Amino acid sequence: MITLIETDRMEKGDFIWTENYNLRLQPTGARKVTEEVNRWFNRTMQYQGKEYAWHYIMLLKAPGTGALSGRQEEETGFRVSGVCG
Repeated sequence: MITLIETDRMEKGDFIWTENYNLRLQPTGARKVTEEVNRWFNRTMQYQGKEYAWHYIMLLKAPGTGALSGRQEEETGFRVSGVCG
């Protein structure tokens, strides 16, 4: 979403204000967001010495990540750079 706004691909007409003053996406805006998410998932990154698409790596990591939710005291092995030191 931020990429869409920074590159001026989102227009004022892509949003609508509801009666509760919530900001919602019009169908055109939702389509742009969906296309941007698909672009991100199809980008490649290096994983274990090979190039893979993000969506494939997420598919590989989903079962292990779900199993981590019950093990809060054990070392997870995840490190987010810049946040955890």
